[in-house]
Amino acid sequence: MVEPEQDVADRVLPVLKARGYGVEHCAQADEAVQRIRNNRYDLVLVHDDVEKWPGRELVKEVVRVSPFTCCGVITDMDANEVHDRMESLGIVGYVRTRPSPEALNTLLDGFEAIWKSTVLDTGSFTG
Repeated sequence: MVEPEQDVADRVLPVLKARGYGVEHCAQADEAVQRIRNNRYDLVLVHDDVEKWPGRELVKEVVRVSPFTCCGVITDMDANEVHDRMESLGIVGYVRTRPSPEALNTLLDGFEAIWKSTVLDTGSFTG
């Protein structure tokens, strides 16, 4: 997860861990891009306003360095803005900046449905 605000990370991380995800948190975009470049991640949650990498640019960079990593966005944009600015990048969904556990679980349910259908239909990329 790439999230500069600790209070937001404190809301999100326990939900991810409770669902069985191995979780890493970065507050800085450059560190996150380096980790993504050097490791395999199934899902990356990106805040849409991380220091010098605005969310759209950071999502583009995640897709560039790791095209099989799914990306979700943490944002204060409304649904129309997310659609206009982010949908073409292939994000799996989004949640508000201070998401409820229910909203996070809905996002994760969607990601897991996509992941399961992809793995079941095509096999694993990690062999």
